[in-house]
Amino acid sequence: MKNSFIAFYLILISTIFVGCDYSMDYDNENNDGSIQLSIGSITEDYIEILYNSNAEIAGFQFTMTGITLLESASGGAAEENNFTVTIGSEHGIVLGFSLEGFTIPEGSGVLTRLAYSEIFSDICMTSIILSNSEGLQLEANDLFCN
Repeated sequence: MKNSFIAFYLILISTIFVGCDYSMDYDNENNDGSIQLSIGSITEDYIEILYNSNAEIAGFQFTMTGITLLESASGGAAEENNFTVTIGSEHGIVLGFSLEGFTIPEGSGVLTRLAYSEIFSDICMTSIILSNSEGLQLEANDLFCN
């Protein structure tokens, strides 16, 4: 059920973006720097995902390796700003967005906390994708390992 839920939203988001006109001249006014995601505290129950951003974040996606994630995320700026955070535990994909159009304001702190069951090697965050409220990709680090 969760995989079909994720697939539905990815198709929905893809459909919305396919219909967008990307021919506009985007002057990078709202994307004036890099956003850094990193791994914070690791407890027996969860792993913190940290962010440091000088732009509003409207959506995020990344893949966690070296760890078996459970299908549970909570806390942090994502929860404070009414984001839905979905985890595809089979492949470690984490997807966060708001259907209501909320954004995570620029700043730094805990983005979210991910529940896990096992750490089996170095933990890495890969394939990091962040977007703004216009659906445009924000510049971000592309890999982080602890």
